[in-house]
Amino acid sequence: MQIPRKSFLAGAAALMVAPAARVLGDQAPNAYVFCRPGGAPIFGNTFGHVGFAYQSSGFEYLAGSVEMVHGNSSPAGKNFWYAQTPDPIAQMSIINNVGVGVETRYDYYKELTGLGNAAAARRAVARVAALQFSAPGSDCLDAVRMVLTQYGVSFTKAQRETPFPNHFFFDLLPGDPQPINAPWPGTVVDASFYTAYGRMSFRDDVLSTTDAVIFDNDISYDPSSDYPQVPWSGFVARRGYLALYSDPNFQGQSTMVLAGTGYDTRQLPYGRLGSFVLASTAFDLSSPPVQGLSPRFASRAERSANYEAITLLP
Repeated sequence: MQIPRKSFLAGAAALMVAPAARVLGDQAPNAYVFCRPGGAPIFGNTFGHVGFAYQSSGFEYLAGSVEMVHGNSSPAGKNFWYAQTPDPIAQMSIINNVGVGVETRYDYYKELTGLGNAAAARRAVARVAALQFSAPGSDCLDAVRMVLTQYGVSFTKAQRETPFPNHFFFDLLPGDPQPINAPWPGTVVDASFYTAYGRMSFRDDVLSTTDAVIFDNDISYDPSSDYPQVPWSGFVARRGYLALYSDPNFQGQSTMVLAGTGYDTRQLPYGRLGSFVLASTAFDLSSPPVQGLSPRFASRAERSANYEAITLLP
C-alpha cells in the first residue's frame, strides 16, 4: 500500500532516544531551530518555515511551531502545537505535527546555546498559543524568537528583525545547517525529491508502509509539454533502495543511493534525473524489478497534478 504524506505516529516511540551530547565551544547546546525551506510558498517563491525546541529538564525538550496550514488566523486555528520529547530532532523530523492534522517533516536544524530559563520559555509558549496569527508579527518565526529569547538565546538585531524564515535560518543564525534524513516510523521505503538544490524548495515524499516497488519511468523535464514536468534537483534516500537513472525508462547512467544520504543532482556524474526506482529489497541496477507493475503516475497529467498538490503544502 503506497501512502504518501502520512504521519505514522505508531512506532515513533522507538525513535525517541535521547540525543548524544554535542558541544559548541565550552557549552553544550540546549536549544534548536528547525527549518523547512519549502514552506510559505507565495507566487512561486518559498520563504521557509521554522520551529523551535529547548531543553526543559535534564532529559527532555519542549518542541513546537506555528504551522498555520488551514488559513485560520485565530489562536485556536493557527495550528500551534508543542510537545515534550527526549529527542527534538526525531520529533521535528517525523511527528512534529501532533494534533495539527497535516503531515510534514522539517529538513534542517541548527543547534544554539541559551541560558536555560525553561520556566520563562514555557510562559512564552503560552503567550504564543494565545496570539492571533499575523505575518509578520506572530507567525512561525516570531514564535521561535519569542520562545528562545525567553529561554536565554541571544539574537542580533538582524536576527530579530528579518521577516523571512529562510533568511533567518540560513544566513543569520551561526553554524552550518544539519540535514534531517530520518525515515518516518512504520515505513519500509521512504525517499524525498526536491525541486531546488540544497532542499530549498518544494518536496515530494515517496513512501510505503509495506514491501513495495515505487517507480517513475520518465521524470525528465519537458518545458514544451501541456503539463510541464518538474526538473527534480535533489533527493534523499531515507529507507529502502533508491536507484536513479540519467534517462527515462531506466536507461543511461545509474546510481544506487545509500539509505540516510542525499545529494543534489549536480553532484551526480550525469547531472540529471530521467527515472527512478525505490524498492524495499535490493536489486541490480541493470534489471530494476518493475516488470508487470504500474508506475507511480499513469500520465503526465497525473504527475503535474501531484506537483501542484505539493506546492500547496505548508
